[in-house]
Amino acid sequence: MDLSKGTLQVKTSEVGARVSFLQKDNKHFIFPQQIIKERDRDMMRGGMHPCSPIFGKKTGEFNAIPQHGGLRDIVWQIKSQRNNSVEYECKFELEGYRLAYNVCYRLLGHCLQAMTIIKNRLNMPVPFEFGWHPYFFAPNGADISFIGSGTKPIHIDQSYGPRIFADNKIVEIKLHNIGTVNLLFGKGFVDRYVCIWTDNKQYVCVEPLLSHPDDFNTEKGFFLEPYKPFDVDFIMWFN
Repeated sequence: MDLSKGTLQVKTSEVGARVSFLQKDNKHFIFPQQIIKERDRDMMRGGMHPCSPIFGKKTGEFNAIPQHGGLRDIVWQIKSQRNNSVEYECKFELEGYRLAYNVCYRLLGHCLQAMTIIKNRLNMPVPFEFGWHPYFFAPNGADISFIGSGTKPIHIDQSYGPRIFADNKIVEIKLHNIGTVNLLFGKGFVDRYVCIWTDNKQYVCVEPLLSHPDDFNTEKGFFLEPYKPFDVDFIMWFN
């Protein structure tokens, strides 16, 4: 599905409800989705996709859930679409979960807004994580600042992380010779976590997270209440 607003152009896919391509002023801010060779393996990289109901990979009773939850491999249904927005929906049923997801991408001027509604269709709370996995195009390196948290800026030009930072009002990503992206946290992201990681000099992943992955299924972790819709959203502002 192609979306456009001014000079901002985005392509999305039913597979994983992904953003597969994003550019503004004919500059790639998101590393386009593609298969690359990493450690002698073909790996899908690029674009942006939701991660849920887990982030990363879990052990024990949740071991059967694919890395990052498996939403990126599901074929979603298009619920609605316009020139500047598209809405996807899917059902997730695996290993003690019965979830309904609704993801909407909307272009607003220089911004991409990602809005998600999740509903737990079981009659009990379930341990839950949610995050986004964007690959920002950074062939010339990137400088990342954490506005509001007091954390010192970091420079990325090689493999890094994963490392998690909390309590960020805004995360500013300066992509050298491309432009700047500001991540603004909306509903759901109470602690405003981001995970920063890269295994390739072409991109850096700055991933908004609902909670810290180490807190999953603990007293500090997040639990999704039954039948009550949960909203989470964030905005990427491109300059």
